[in-house]
Amino acid sequence: MQPIPPQRPLAVVLAAQLAGSLLGGVLLASVLSYLVGLALLGVRLGMGLLVLQVYAAIIGLALGAALGTALVSRWMQEPGHLGAAIGGAILFGLLVIILSRTVFVGQMGLLSLGLGFAAVCATVIGAVVGFNLPRFRKR
Repeated sequence: MQPIPPQRPLAVVLAAQLAGSLLGGVLLASVLSYLVGLALLGVRLGMGLLVLQVYAAIIGLALGAALGTALVSRWMQEPGHLGAAIGGAILFGLLVIILSRTVFVGQMGLLSLGLGFAAVCATVIGAVVGFNLPRFRKR
């Protein structure tokens, strides 16, 4: 006999998943960026090292957001799919990055900070939407 998971309001579940997604994404992005910098410290890449660290942070953000969502959901005994969370995080993050490349950015400045914040938010939301997608397809 399987235990019945407790019924929580959907808003509470989604808020917890968003918080876990943001925390997991930021933590894994920071760790991967640091590890890439540490691993390639002796190599003379110049600014190429910074580029590799940014790519590692983007990958870490998407994977960490999906893992954070899955861990919080497992803790709350909520159903979902980790693979869909990873796909949603990657898809939403790439969508913002591709759309930002079509806009003339010019001098960047404050606009680039806003686009980075939008990419982080989209990745976190994409992870939560992707994780919960199988739940809503059943209805």
